[in-house]
Amino acid sequence: MEVVLVMRKTALIFAALFALTSLLLPPAFSQSTLQTFDDKAAFLAATGAASATGPLPDFGVVTGLGKTVGSITFAPLPGGPTMYIGGAGSEWRDQL
Repeated sequence: MEVVLVMRKTALIFAALFALTSLLLPPAFSQSTLQTFDDKAAFLAATGAASATGPLPDFGVVTGLGKTVGSITFAPLPGGPTMYIGGAGSEWRDQL
């Protein structure tokens, strides 16, 4: 009987300490903020990013196994919509 009471008291103390600790410690995650960029150089400097493709060429329709540009292969999904790299007859821009 005494062992059961000691175990219950220990469990209650542990639960109370856990609740107190979780209230006092800061959360383990941080809130993210949205930052927009209008300048490629500023984006690259702020994020440490690097171009994986370089400038995207105007290939037009991409079929079959796709097209590789730099270290990235662009390929359409089977049964998916037509995929284009470039202007496909419309205004072409090299900015994504």
